Amino acid sequence: MWPRLRAFLDHLTRHPELTATAIRAAPPASGSTFFDNLLAGIAEKLADDAGCARPAWTRRIPALTEPWKAARRIMIPSSSLWRGKG
Repeated sequence: MWPRLRAFLDHLTRHPELTATAIRAAPPASGSTFFDNLLAGIAEKLADDAGCARPAWTRRIPALTEPWKAARRIMIPSSSLWRGKG
């Protein structure tokens, strides 16, 4: 899953003009509240960075009731999804 998500983000980094179209449709529900929130957050960040409207579907994803923390203290830094520019 992570390699596909990162490839998607890499593609949009190279082709930012495709962002609005790429995030317009809602992805299928994953069955994981955390992962659905992660995808919504990524879509909102992409929209903000591209200067386009946030997709309407992100408003239908209920926010997590408390901050997500993995039992093993695993954090997901933005660098694991977005590569550094340069």
